[in-house]
Formats: sequence, structure tokens, C-alpha cells
Amino acid sequence: MTDDAASGGENPYLSHLPRAERMKSAKKGEDPLSGLVPRQVTAEQARKVLDGRTNPFAFGGPRAFSDTYKKILEKRKDLPVYAQMEEFYQKFNENQIMVMIGETGSGKTTQIPQFVALSDLQFNRPVKTTDGSFGPRMIACTQPRRVAAMSVAKRVAEEMDLTLGKEVGYTIRFEDMTDRQSTFLKYMTDGMLLREAMNDHNLDRYSTIILDEAHERTLATDILMGLLKDVAKRRPDLKIIVMSATLDALKFQKYFNNAPLLKVPGRTFPVETFYTQEPEKDYVEAAIRTVLMIHQAEEPGDILVFLTGEDEIEDACRKIRQEADKLLEDEPELCGPLKVVPLYSSLPPAQQQRIFDPAPPPAREGGPPGRKVVVSTNIAETSLTIDGIVYVVDPGFSKQKVYNPRIRVESLLVSPISKASAQQRAGRAGRTRPGKCFRLYTEKDWAAELIEQTYPEILRCNLANTVLELKKLGIDNLVTFDYMDPPAPETVMRALELLNYLGAFDDNGNLTPLGEIMAEFPLDPQLAKMLIISPEFKCSNEILSIAAMLSVPSVFVRPNQASQRQAADAARAEFAHPDGDHLTMLNVYHAYKSNCPDFATGAEWCWQNYLSHRALIQADNVRQQLQRTMERFNLDLVSLPFEDKRYYSNIRQAIACGFFMQIAHKSGGGGSRGSYKTVKDNQIVSPHPSTTLDHMPEFLVYHEFVLTSRNFIRTVTEVRPEWLLDFAPAYYDPRTLDGELKRVFEGLLRRRESDGRSTKKIPGRGEFVRLAFEYAKVPFSEVNDIETLQALTDPKRAETGRSLHMAVPLLEVQQGDTRTYVSQTPAILDYLAPTLGLAGTQPEVDLAVTRAHILQLTLTALDWANETHNVHHPIGVGLYYEQQKETAAEAAKQFREERIPKFATYFEATLVQNMRTTNVRRVLGTTTSIADLVLFQVLEGLHFAFPRTMQHTASLTPELGRFRSEIAAELGAYLHSKRRRAFNDGLFRHYPELDAP
Repeated sequence: MTDDAASGGENPYLSHLPRAERMKSAKKGEDPLSGLVPRQVTAEQARKVLDGRTNPFAFGGPRAFSDTYKKILEKRKDLPVYAQMEEFYQKFNENQIMVMIGETGSGKTTQIPQFVALSDLQFNRPVKTTDGSFGPRMIACTQPRRVAAMSVAKRVAEEMDLTLGKEVGYTIRFEDMTDRQSTFLKYMTDGMLLREAMNDHNLDRYSTIILDEAHERTLATDILMGLLKDVAKRRPDLKIIVMSATLDALKFQKYFNNAPLLKVPGRTFPVETFYTQEPEKDYVEAAIRTVLMIHQAEEPGDILVFLTGEDEIEDACRKIRQEADKLLEDEPELCGPLKVVPLYSSLPPAQQQRIFDPAPPPAREGGPPGRKVVVSTNIAETSLTIDGIVYVVDPGFSKQKVYNPRIRVESLLVSPISKASAQQRAGRAGRTRPGKCFRLYTEKDWAAELIEQTYPEILRCNLANTVLELKKLGIDNLVTFDYMDPPAPETVMRALELLNYLGAFDDNGNLTPLGEIMAEFPLDPQLAKMLIISPEFKCSNEILSIAAMLSVPSVFVRPNQASQRQAADAARAEFAHPDGDHLTMLNVYHAYKSNCPDFATGAEWCWQNYLSHRALIQADNVRQQLQRTMERFNLDLVSLPFEDKRYYSNIRQAIACGFFMQIAHKSGGGGSRGSYKTVKDNQIVSPHPSTTLDHMPEFLVYHEFVLTSRNFIRTVTEVRPEWLLDFAPAYYDPRTLDGELKRVFEGLLRRRESDGRSTKKIPGRGEFVRLAFEYAKVPFSEVNDIETLQALTDPKRAETGRSLHMAVPLLEVQQGDTRTYVSQTPAILDYLAPTLGLAGTQPEVDLAVTRAHILQLTLTALDWANETHNVHHPIGVGLYYEQQKETAAEAAKQFREERIPKFATYFEATLVQNMRTTNVRRVLGTTTSIADLVLFQVLEGLHFAFPRTMQHTASLTPELGRFRSEIAAELGAYLHSKRRRAFNDGLFRHYPELDAP
């Protein structure tokens, strides 16, 4: 193919086009890529294509470049990276991995992917993806921030004279602006590429992956570097470019085995730096004063101000506008108009683009020129380049995630920046002409207090989601993973502990079926668990809405003016639910969907009710994506009738199932809002003042721990202690608690015991299925002959504990005047073999077994296994595991050694799916779950008697499915009717919830 291309044959770069279109283009002499050899492209060839008349990248066939393209191209040629195109192609063509250092403004983010596109269009041929579909191979360019991914993709689409969302697109969390058939260049957040890697370990959809802004060392970028380093060994055709805006390249080069380095200087002018004489008490007010001083006293030029978050930015913008308008009115001869533009990640794309607008014209002809002020988070440090900035105001702070593993609290804290960040900020002032940087801290603080580099996120973040993703990616050993900077062992252990308690990991650190599903949700593990479990409480529609609302910025708008604040608080009270903030969020979402049929109506309704229309639209989009994920795993979308008394209670229980480790208990501090302690960590906390709770319940579940002047818990809802004991008995075992909390749960246990009840539940659905699949996918022994199987009917042999089942429970069957004692397997076979069309091959034992007998036998087995802790029985292992976790590993080892896998394929193909369709029930006391136990016993028995037939279990799937449905239906009738006493009394003694009406 390469020779053909070089000799003027059919162009491989146009392989994504229909053949007729390619030949048509070639005949017309319009093939702009003629003569280019894939990954041997030179700068001269690239410039010829870019200066040509025909756009080679257009999907559907080459077309003429527009006049706008030509104007933009002239500006692109002024970028520093353009001058080093030849050096780039040389290193790119000769190396699989390269490191590139380009200062902000060098053009690396917009130009390098376009350079790569000229070399990689060969790979734009359709490839089969992991989901079985076909699409073109792409170039990926990752960004740490959503704002950068969106804005840069838009800019590059304009530069390439293409359509955003078609040939060039972007993907961020909860938004995909790409086309499966035509997109070949995709900008995306680093987290989204990491999620793609979970289902495509080799990242086969990509020919080149560019990690931009690698110096920011986000959690996702660090993990991606480790993954790509490994993928590169398996895929020699994959090219990797690591780009950074700082000069600390040596570390990246060493990490990637001495990868070659390309340095591109920035297009900068000298920047004069000023410091304050004394530390500022209020850096926001100091920043506002500095902006106004620049506006009054300095030469024309735009201003960039760095603040830490949305609230600060909006407040500062409002005050600057007020003061600037007053100056324009009072001193029109001295000051021109001031355009104030905010920039932070949650702004909608249209408003983010305002930062590129020109400064306003003079208020009157001949008057002072206008000026633009951009008030931004640290996104403007390196991710975005804003032309026209001459002055930078740097208070020296940013918000950073900080995680304390000892108290399990992750918070966004306002922290001093590093020297590297300060230098990046100052550099924004010298893009177009000499500039000035006003640092609102002393030179002494700069030298002594600021660290050299910002700590990587992996050293200061909660790693639960990352650990779950790594396991899903197939990284079994978290310790030996090739981190650039290894995380603290305590942080990893905390993550493993959380995932184990949630049921995502087993005690050996292996991913469970539940964990497999949790990893597919783009959510924190607790939120994912809450969603997955919600169908069991018949509230999945409601939990979907709550999860979506928790995934977007606050929907409540609280203006700064006192009168408006009162009105906003009154509007919020209209949505308040007395039991907590999660339910208040649900009320808001329901009201929004009920009152806002279209955009205009929604905007007006939100304005009247002091709600963020933007956030609610985003929540609605998030909900739709989460719903698609639930549907993919057959998780039912259900709701109780609103008038059902369990409606709100079930929602609160589902929340508690996901967040049972984030509970605060009311301490003995009276009615004060500061009288709560977090469970296990004993942190004194108060519900946030914004809560809608109208009382102070004994237990609260909270979504967020906020560290400010006081410790606040935000988004709180009332829960009951008995729920915690039911859903997380190991976590709330009184022996692991202390103080007042210990007394509460000991008292709860005593009350239950005095009532003849037990807190012991049948193993959780996810727990049992995990145990059954990991340990009990192995039947009881290798016995395959019918004679041995028939010997099991000997009651003496069974009673003496010498049977194959190690003293399994016996079924008493009345046959005329005699009673026969039969163990499980023969009883099941006698009943089921004819049903499955296996008559004539089953043991010749006529026991007159009915379905009721099988039900009784299986339920009795639960009670028996619980009493004897029989670790040779699959149910026994499950119960043994729950009761004696300290010896679970021994039980599992013994079980594995004495069993041989027989029909693991059937379990994984049928019963795992069965688990998903029943929604990973946490409480096994239901008809469908016990029916699975029955089916489990049936399959074991069938395998013993009919080993050859059971090698083809797939052919029995329809019959087994019908049998399971019948079992579930009849079992339901037994459990919920007066006849339930026909079951073993001990079952209800140990599992009283089965005896519920």
C-alpha cells in the first residue's frame, strides 16, 4: 500500500471514503495527499497540503478550503510550534513515544493533533470495536478539564475548516460530541479515555494518543501514563505523545524509557512582577482593588484575575462591574468601559467562549478605550490561551482536592499555589506585548512558603474510584502497577476497604460481579452502588434523579442582595422535604420536569424559583446517560405509587445502602446543630446551614464533608439504625464500635433478640452470587455414575454423615405406608429429569417428589447449613462466610480444593445474567433469589447424573428458565400464605424476614 501511495496509486489516506469518491477525486487531480507516505510525512509535504486548495480531511470527499480557513492559516503560521514542524515529524516518525515541552501559547494543543492527522489518516479505515461495531481509527488528545476539551475542539474544527461533532469532536463526562462514522480527531477529558480503556484494554480505536497538560498530573493522566506504557508494548503501531507546559521534562523522559524530547518556546514578552508589602487579609477584595487600580492607572490591555471557585468569581465579577460602571459615570475622561467575563468549568460552552470576545469600544468617540477583565479559576493557567491579556492579578491560591485517609474525608480546600503555577500565571501577561503580574503576596512568601511543584493528585485524592477502574482494566496487583509517583499505602488500603464493604471487591481483593457493574457507571462507587440496588426498593426512577442532581453543581441560586436572598430562601423552602436534602433534590427535579415542557418555559420557571436552569438541564442529560447504563445491565426502572407509605422510606433505604459509611450520629450535645459525630472516625460535625431538615434526627447520611471554619456535612437525610444493621451488619457490628454508638447498636440487637428476631439476614444477593460463582461453581464431587448417586438414598448412610454431601439435610417423602428419607440431589433429579426431557436416563427411583418437596428441601438446607457451618456445601459456605469472616479464606480454600469446575460457563452465561436481571438483590429473602438457589441445586444434581448431557447446558436454557419462573411463583405463594408453616420452623427462627406477611 505504501508503494502504491508513493507512486501515485490509490491514496491510502482516503480509504475512509467510498471507492467511487476516491477515484473521482484522483481523476480530477484533486488528491491533496498524493505522494505522502504514512508516518513518513515531512514538514514540506505537510505545508504543501495545508497551503493547497483542497481540504483532505472532509468526510464524504475532498472539498475546497474556505476563505476563512486561509485567514486562520496565516495566523497559525505565526505560532512557535509551526516553525518546528520538521523537527516534530522527524521525532514522531522515528519514535513510538515522545515527550514535548511547549509553553502556553506555543500552539501545541491545537497544532500537534493536526500535524499527526496528516500522518495518521492511513489509520482512518474502519476497525472493529469492542462492542462489535465499526468505526474509523482516531487520534485522541486528552485534556484535564472539560472546558479545555470543548473549547479547543471548537477552535481546531474551525482551523481545519471542518464541522464540530463530525470530523473533529469532543467527549466529556455526560456529553459526547462525536460521530461514529466520521470523527477522526477527538479531544476528550483524560477520565473519559480511561473509561474507554476499561472495555478496550488495547485502545484499538486509536492510532495516536496525545496526553496534553501532563504537567498537571491529574489522577486520570497518571493512570493513563501507566496504562499506555504497557499498551505500547502490545501495540507497536500505537504512537504516544506526552505534552507539558512546564520545563520539568526529565521526569517524563525517564518514566517513558528515555523518550526523545522536543522543546518549543512560547511566544512571550518580558513580564514585570510586583509583590505586596504585607500579606493581604482578604485576597478577593485585594484582587478587586487591584483590577480597578489597573483600569484607572495602567495603559490599555486586558486583565486576567485568578480566583479559586465559582462563588468567588461571580461575587468578584459583580463588584467589579458595579465599581467600573461608577467610574465610567464619574470619570468618563479617565476610564473606558470594562467588560467583565467569568470563567469556570460549570459555565455552559456559549458563555465560556465570551473570554475570546474583544474588549469593548470606547464609550464615546475619542474617549478612553475599553478593557476586558477575565476572572478565572486556574484553568486559564495553561489549558486555555486568551489573546490580549497584558495584566495578571495573582492572589496565590487555588482549590485543590485533599484527602485524609485516617478520617476518610476528601475536600476541596483553598490552598497556596506552587512556584510553577505562579510562573505559569505570570506568563499569561506577556503573550502580545510586555506585561505586568501583580502578586497579592509578599516576595518573602514566594521564596519561603510556596512549594516548587504542585503535588500530583494521586498523592492527595481518594483512590476508591481509581482502584475500581484499575481492577476493571485488568490490573490485579495494585502495588506493582507502574505509577510515576506511587500513592500512599494507607490511601490504597482505605480504597480497598470501602470497595470491600460495598461488595465491589471480595476479601481477596478480586472484583465481584457487582463491582463489574459498578465500574461501568461514571460515578463514585457509593453512588453507583445506590443506583444498582435501587430497583430492590422499587425506587430506581427516583434514585436516578437524585444521582443526577448530585452529579451537577448546586441547582439553588442565592443572590448576594439581602432582599433577594430572602426570596431565594423562601423559594427553596417550597421544595423542602422534612426528612432531608436528597428528597428535596427529588422534589426540585420532579417540579422542573412537570413545569418545564420547553426551554423558554424552563428558563422562566427557574428564574422565578431561584433555580439554575443550566444545572437542571445538565442534571436531565446526566440522568438520561445513567438510565442508558442501567438499561444496558437490565436494571429495572421502577417506582412505588406516590401514595404508598413506603415511597420515601424506600428511597432513604436505597441511599443508606450506598452511603452507609457516611453516617453521622447525634451525640450528647443537646439540640445544637454541632452535636453530631461521624461513625467510626468520631469527627465533630454540623449539618450545613443550607439543609432543609426541620428536625435533628438520631442518624444522618451525608453526601459531602466540607472543611471550612467548622466541619460541615452537606446534603443530609435521616436514616434509621436498624437499616444500617440490616444493610451493613459487619460494619455496624457493636464489637467494632465504641462509646454511645456501641450502646445504640447493642441495645438494638438486644431488643431484636427479646422479640425472637435476629438481625441475621440471608446472605445479600450480591454476596451470595459472588460466593456461589467463585466457590460453588464447582459441584460436589467427580461422581458421575448413577449407582453411586442412587446410594445416596440410603438414609443410614446419609444420617451417619458418610454421604456425598457430608450429612446433607434429608427430605422425608411419604410413599404409601412407609416414609423414605432422600437427600437433595436424588430428590431433585427424580422430579426434574422428566421435565427436562431426560426421562429414561434418570436414576430409577420413584419417590413421588413434588415441587413443594424441592422447595422445602432447599429452604431447609439454608437453615441446616447455618447450623452446621458446613463448608462443603455452597449455601453453607455463604453463611459460614458471613458469620465467621476471619476464617473465610480457609473455608474458600477448602472448598476450592475439594471441588472441580463442571459448568462454570453456564453459570457465567446464564446465572450471572440472572443476577443482573434481578438487580443484584442485597437481601436474599425474596422469591426470585431463593428460586435461584433452587436452580443452583438443580444444576448440580443434573450434572452428577447426566454429565454428558450437561456439557451442552445451553440447550436446556429455555426449560430451566421456565422451571425457575414456576419455582419463584410457587415459592411466593408459599411464603406469603398460611401454608408457609409447611416449611422448616428453624428457617423462620433464623430468618424472620421471610415470615413477613
